[in-house]
Amino acid sequence: MLRSTFTAFGFAASLWAFASIDVVGDPILRAALAVALGVAVTVLAYGQIAFVAITAGALSPLALTLLEKHSLVLGLAALSLVWLVPRFLLADTRRLPLLVVATLGASLVSSFVLASYLDAGWAAEAAACVFAGSCLSLVGLVPTDTAVAWALRAAAMAIDSPARGALERAATIHASRDRRGSKGSSWRGLLRLADRRAALERAQPRDDGAERRDLDERIVALADEVAPERASASASTSTFTSTSTFTTEAAKAPTGEETPAATERPADAPVEVSFDADAPDRTETAAE
Repeated sequence: MLRSTFTAFGFAASLWAFASIDVVGDPILRAALAVALGVAVTVLAYGQIAFVAITAGALSPLALTLLEKHSLVLGLAALSLVWLVPRFLLADTRRLPLLVVATLGASLVSSFVLASYLDAGWAAEAAACVFAGSCLSLVGLVPTDTAVAWALRAAAMAIDSPARGALERAATIHASRDRRGSKGSSWRGLLRLADRRAALERAQPRDDGAERRDLDERIVALADEVAPERASASASTSTFTSTSTFTTEAAKAPTGEETPAATERPADAPVEVSFDADAPDRTETAAE
């Protein structure tokens, strides 16, 4: 929740800055400021400083400049769309269509509202920027992997060693946001080790394997520190145990217990049922 609020205000401040960037007279300074703003907000939306986020952010002012000559709405939509495009890499194939549709819709709605109130006074313009930023931040509600989890999985796919399982487990823990007790520096260290190990896997010619084994041991040790195997498997183990216990008890119940009717009365014995609650007893009638 806090991250979504921070991201919304980041989007709003960036849109406000782009709407007021014409006050800067020097074109070189104005271009440098636009690139810096684009990189900052794209990194904020992506969640990590990465090459893809920096590249997209640096190109975002160019999209605005090319399209605002034809339509301000399209220019602002292209600007915000480029900010959010790097998040497509973090989505799996099942959620990618939903993320694309949500991103396109949020970009169009926010740009239409912002373009409608740019010349309506500073108060209306500020409110439009806040609304547009909030609209863009709603795209973050679509679940995606974290940038660290995506990088760890990419490195694990290139590794054929016991470290692969440790990296995949760490990526699962980081993607689930279950990182209590682990420091960010430990995750960055694990990511650096994974990158080095993946680079060695692709290196030609191969070395004697000593450095690979050393990196594997360091990766496994650090992964056990930030993403313990017991913590990742405790939920599934408890679920399996409770399910198997319930199944075993349910299977034993019919054979371990017998109904009184089955032990006291033969199966073919007739059952007499009286439907008259006030009927006299048979013994009393016979005595009379």
